[in-house]
Amino acid sequence: VNTRNEWLSLCEQFHLPAGCVNSGVGLKQIYL
Repeated sequence: VNTRNEWLSLCEQFHLPAGCVNSGVGLKQIYL
């Protein structure tokens, strides 16, 4: 996920709102 920068693809699995623009960035900050 990190090498391909596919954090947004994980947002659905975590049930994060689609309207949240920074949800992918948030996941990256938590898990790195």
